Amino acid sequence: MSIEMPLMRNTNVLDLIVLSGELDLLTCPALLVKLQARARAGRQLVLDLSEVSFFGATAMALVEQVQLESIVAGGSVRLVGVPRQIMRVMTMIGFDKVVPISSSGGEQLLDFDRSASVYL
Repeated sequence: MSIEMPLMRNTNVLDLIVLSGELDLLTCPALLVKLQARARAGRQLVLDLSEVSFFGATAMALVEQVQLESIVAGGSVRLVGVPRQIMRVMTMIGFDKVVPISSSGGEQLLDFDRSASVYL
C-alpha cells in the first residue's frame, strides 16, 4: 500500500489521496491513523481508489469511520476512481448509499498534478 498526500489548491481544504495496493486487515490500521488526522481537521477528503487491487470489509469500515469523523469536524469523504470489480461489490451491499462515490477520477476533480504529491 502506498499513499500520495496532500494536494491543496489556493485556500481549498480538499485533499486528493491516491491509494494503491491491498487495503485489508494488515494495511488499514496504519492508513486509519493517517486519514483520521485529516478527517478530524475537517478536511474534504477525496480518496482515489483507481490503483487499489483489493478493498476488503476492513477498508469499508475504515472509510465509514473516517467519513463519520470528518462530518463531525465539518468535512466530508468521497471515493473516486473505484475499480469496476470493487464498485460492483460496493453496489451489491449498498456501500454506495453510505459514502458518496464519483464516477470521475481524482485528476478530473482537481486537475491533479501527481508531481505535487508527497509519498508517505
